[in-house]
Amino acid sequence: VVNRSATVLPEQFHDRMLRMSSEDLNSTWREFHSEPVEGINYDYELQVLIRNIDVSPEMTKERQYDESREIEDGFQYVLDNDGNVMKDSLGNDIKVPNKVFIKATVLEVFQRKAAIVSGDVQIIDLATSSILKNESISVESIFEHYASRMIGGDSRALSKASKSRIGRSPVPFPSDGAMLIDAADLLKPVIRQKLRRFMD
Repeated sequence: VVNRSATVLPEQFHDRMLRMSSEDLNSTWREFHSEPVEGINYDYELQVLIRNIDVSPEMTKERQYDESREIEDGFQYVLDNDGNVMKDSLGNDIKVPNKVFIKATVLEVFQRKAAIVSGDVQIIDLATSSILKNESISVESIFEHYASRMIGGDSRALSKASKSRIGRSPVPFPSDGAMLIDAADLLKPVIRQKLRRFMD
C-alpha cells in the first residue's frame, strides 16, 4: 500500500489491507503472499496506490414530521331510522367497527459522515519494473444514524420504520481514522475482484 494522498493514513489501514485472504486465489502455478518470504524471488507485485482521501464534515439534520392512519377504535351500533339498535337474523345487536384517524408527531435527528478513498491497483513485473495492469478503485465508507422521539399524538399512528427509531439517542461520530479503517475493509473485496480480472 502506497499513500500518495495528502492525508496521513492510520497505521491500522495498512494492517487491515494486508489481512486480505488470498488462499482461494492460489493455484498450482500461482501463489500470493501478503508479506515477502525470505528466499523467494517474486515475479510480480501488487501495489495499491492511494491517491485521494476525502472525509466529509459531520452532518446533523433535524426534522419534525407527522404520520397518520385510520384505525379501528372500538365499535358502534347500527341504528334504524327511529334511532333503535338494529338486529341481525339471530336477534343480536348489529355493530360495526368505529374507525378514527390518529396522528403522531416525531422529532428526528439524522447524523451522517462519509469517507471516500480512491486510487489505483497495479500489477508490476518485478523483472522489468514495468506496470502490466492498472485499474482505478474507489470506495465510500458511510456512517448514518437516526435518533427519534415522539413529541405528540398517538403512537399507534407510527410506521414500522418510525417505531424502530423511537427511543434512540444521537451517538458520537466515528473519528476520521475509524472511517478510513472501514474503507480499508471495503477496499479488500474490490481489490480481490480486480485481481481475478487480472488473472483471466
